[in-house]
Amino acid sequence: MSTTFTDSIIILKFGGTSVGDAKRIFAVADIVANSAIKNRVGVVVSAVSGVTNLLVSAMNEAKQGKEVNSFTDKIVKIHELIIKDMATSSPDLRFGETRKILRSRFEELRDLLEGVRLICECSLSVSDRILSYGERFSAAIVNCIFESMNINCRYIQAENYMITDENFGQANPDFSKISENFQNLKNESWDVLLCSGFYGASESGKITTLGRGGSDYSAAIIAAALDAQRLEIWSDVDGMYSADPRIVPDSFLISEMSYEEAMEMAFFGAKILHPRTLVPVVEKQIPTALRNTFNPSHAGTRIFNNAPESECVIRGITTLDSISLINLTGPGMQGVAGIAARMFGALARSQISIIFISQASSEYAISICISSSDATNAEKSLTLEFKSELESKKINKVEAQSNLAIISIIGDKMRSKKGVASIFFDSLASTDVNIIAIAQGSSERNISVVIANANQKKALKKTHEFFFRTRLNIDIFMVGTGSVGAKLIEQIKNQQKNLLNQKVDIRICGLANSKKMIFKNDGIDLSEWQKILSGSQNSYNLSGLLETILKERPINAVFIDCTGSLELAERYPDIFDAGLHISTPSKRANTLSQEYYFAIRKKANSTRRRFLYETNVGAGLPVIETIKNFVKSGDQLVQFEGILSGSLSYIFGRLSEGKKFSEALAEARDKQFTEPDPRDDLCGLDVARKLLILARETGEHLELSNIEVLPAWPIDFDASGNLESFMQKLPILDKYFELLISDAAKLNQEVRYIASIKNNKCKVGIEYFETNHPLAQIKNGENALSFTTRRYSPTPLVIRGYGAGPDVTAAGIFADILQTVHWNMDLSQ
Repeated sequence: MSTTFTDSIIILKFGGTSVGDAKRIFAVADIVANSAIKNRVGVVVSAVSGVTNLLVSAMNEAKQGKEVNSFTDKIVKIHELIIKDMATSSPDLRFGETRKILRSRFEELRDLLEGVRLICECSLSVSDRILSYGERFSAAIVNCIFESMNINCRYIQAENYMITDENFGQANPDFSKISENFQNLKNESWDVLLCSGFYGASESGKITTLGRGGSDYSAAIIAAALDAQRLEIWSDVDGMYSADPRIVPDSFLISEMSYEEAMEMAFFGAKILHPRTLVPVVEKQIPTALRNTFNPSHAGTRIFNNAPESECVIRGITTLDSISLINLTGPGMQGVAGIAARMFGALARSQISIIFISQASSEYAISICISSSDATNAEKSLTLEFKSELESKKINKVEAQSNLAIISIIGDKMRSKKGVASIFFDSLASTDVNIIAIAQGSSERNISVVIANANQKKALKKTHEFFFRTRLNIDIFMVGTGSVGAKLIEQIKNQQKNLLNQKVDIRICGLANSKKMIFKNDGIDLSEWQKILSGSQNSYNLSGLLETILKERPINAVFIDCTGSLELAERYPDIFDAGLHISTPSKRANTLSQEYYFAIRKKANSTRRRFLYETNVGAGLPVIETIKNFVKSGDQLVQFEGILSGSLSYIFGRLSEGKKFSEALAEARDKQFTEPDPRDDLCGLDVARKLLILARETGEHLELSNIEVLPAWPIDFDASGNLESFMQKLPILDKYFELLISDAAKLNQEVRYIASIKNNKCKVGIEYFETNHPLAQIKNGENALSFTTRRYSPTPLVIRGYGAGPDVTAAGIFADILQTVHWNMDLSQ
């Protein structure tokens, strides 16, 4: 390639995965060659992916006097394999000299590690020298490729140009000397300037490293030294995302951002960028791009001054784990100058970096966050620094709290918007994440909170959901797969795609019947759920299911109780404690003692979960919510009467049309209007439970025993025995109901099974109505509820509609489930 010798220079840095094998290195060479057509190109390379980790492991083993040949052999094999693959695919490549250079360096590395093994000690200086070999190896291979492609490449050794101090492990560059060195190189004739990243050397010639991930930093330093037009950092992802895509699948690529935003995100955990990378380029306003070696046509993320503000109030969310919180508290801190300075000074002398600072306005406490690896050293340093204050009790014991994480929201636009912190805190509270400490930078583009490390994933997902609205999640755990449960599964399956188009991702992650249960974190295949459940080896165990849910910590989980189980109803507080909302058609929980009725609501409130039971009364009709609204608005119930049983509505409607009772009941069973045992409907207890719930919702304090319950059959009818014997007795009742209907017709009346609240008395049973009465028209499975209140009087508030069958009930539960999404959305408005 001929020399272009132009003042236009771009710097390309390639990460470890970009040079991970022969195919990838060829791709790097193509990117460099294409870039060199119009510009001079500076290239910085990292060690081959995984090699630095092997070097660290080898050192650790050697310090313990152990043999490390297995590590060095593996390092040699990785690079030999790359060269072999390259030679196979391109026989013209001249690798002889490169192999010779590498073998010499492999021997140097072996000698260094053997020396460490013999004395069981490794100084920081020797450690840096050992760690530099990863970049030395990869740069030598890349240089060979460039030479074979006839690229006019100037290959330089970093130790001759990247001058640093001797702060081994985290060396500080001498920008002045580095700039002078590279300005001299700038005047030479080359198309491509190749340099290994991550390391340099002090003026005395000792090898130093810039810290883990410092190859990015090397590239930025060179970009500044050469006054480059731009810096491009190439890795294996398209750029910076709104959140870690490994945790938040619906995170999205950020196309543009400011230097300040990128620096904040890098510092607080965005792993694509080294925290110090942008410092050198910011001063000279060198635009920087984050790009993907495996997708070179993608523009990636551009970082530059005065980047347009994001459409959302924040640009992105980051998390930083393995954090410890150090608390310094005590009455002797108040009003005493220099406490913070002494604290920070003691940590600085111990080479401990502070990530996060929070101080109480009372000056009684200072909290800092550091890496957990520094926690023990920090405690010792502070205990020594404040020894006299600790002995005199002016300062309490230095406390360290570990297993923590920092979650941060970042964006320039935050400075001009109100309520950002409120949305952030609401998102965490909605998924029951406790905030341990809070800090906000003076730039107002970052709010960070400390949380338990175990809550990191769900906090990140929920915060992303609140701010970006990319996708709202509902994870369902259902117990009970009978007629209602099966219909609900079918409805969810049929609506999943449509809801996903509306950015609502609804999944059933857990299913159980009385015998078996299944759990799948990413959702069960609903097209064959019966097969999957029947084939499960896991016996139903509610405690086990809740333990699994607690471990996985889904961000918007809804528990569906489609059973009539008393035992399950009594476990609702445990379900709330596990972080789930509850939706149920079962009336069990709401008709237990008044004390329990209040207890489950208190528990739901304290855990910030929703208790949804609209289908307890009226199947899919909006009964419960209507009552709640008129009670909240200060209205009072005067009288209620209604038909609350779809099955009895159907049966008595058919009786009015001339059907025999036994025939009408058989039809209702065939339509699945009745309970499996129709005596549960005919005895009136089901209606009484619904009436009890209605009464309690209006503010009444009463028990099921306070309701007068008259069955639909005659008082002297023997309904005992098994279901089969009961069904055989039904023709006996045909004559009774025939006379009942006939006598009512003579008086121009209709017979209906009614629930009522009149004069503070609750009653269910058969009643007669004039044919023009609204309730006399109710049949075919309809429900009707008539509320006379202080405001709805003399004309009552009437709710009427279809109130029977598993389809309607399932639809009502589905509506309840979707309320959990709307509830969370409302919090962020």
